[in-house]
Amino acid sequence: MRKQLVRLLKFFGKKSITTFHGQYDFEDKRDIYALLHSTKSIVLNLFSINNAKKVGITNVVLGGAFIPPSENKIKPLRQQVMNQVTNFSSNYELTFCTNASSYVLDEFGKEIYMGTELLRFFRNHPQWGLIFSDSSATYKDYFNEKGVDIPDNVLLISEKHEFVNIIKYSDAFIRATTMDGDSLSVKESLYYKVPVFATNVVDRPAGTIVFENVEELADIFKNINCYNSPINEIKDNYDAIKDIYISLFNSY
Repeated sequence: MRKQLVRLLKFFGKKSITTFHGQYDFEDKRDIYALLHSTKSIVLNLFSINNAKKVGITNVVLGGAFIPPSENKIKPLRQQVMNQVTNFSSNYELTFCTNASSYVLDEFGKEIYMGTELLRFFRNHPQWGLIFSDSSATYKDYFNEKGVDIPDNVLLISEKHEFVNIIKYSDAFIRATTMDGDSLSVKESLYYKVPVFATNVVDRPAGTIVFENVEELADIFKNINCYNSPINEIKDNYDAIKDIYISLFNSY
């Protein structure tokens, strides 16, 4: 799809900026085409920019895609859900949060968002709570279909809501994925000074605590004080992104 869109814009003589989320080796010819024929390309990590340069691409820059949320545009939780979250959080030593855009499998047939593994982990560690943001309700459907019991220390929110509200009421965020891009949730959590624990499957922002598998989290949580963990300030990329677009506009 990206290749076709770049080709269409090129056909009509339009300039284009393509952002590549995730880690790219640029071995796929469609990605190389989009990279080569975009007026400017933005990649989000050193792995991707180094591989872009290996295939001779020069119109590429290393940047970021994060723009902080506007507080006055964040839709609050429904009062009933807010009550659930606040009551739930008060029952545990630490309350973690996680999110999944949908129940989806990777190319190896594993859950990308590792929801079942997280439920098993928290079932075995009842002193901690997990708020599981399931906005699409596909995880709820999957758990119901498979007869998966949701432990008392997991609060599944299966309706449309803005995850940033959940981040604000959590002690830490868990980004457990088998693959990833430039996770907005990771950066929003760091922006709000909430510690982040994330699988080591892609370059993570400074200050993120990485892990290889869910079972490691027990020792990590016991040895890290989530209340006093240092949080690196996350960069607002609004001006940098705007400058790229302005430079292309001015070059017409």
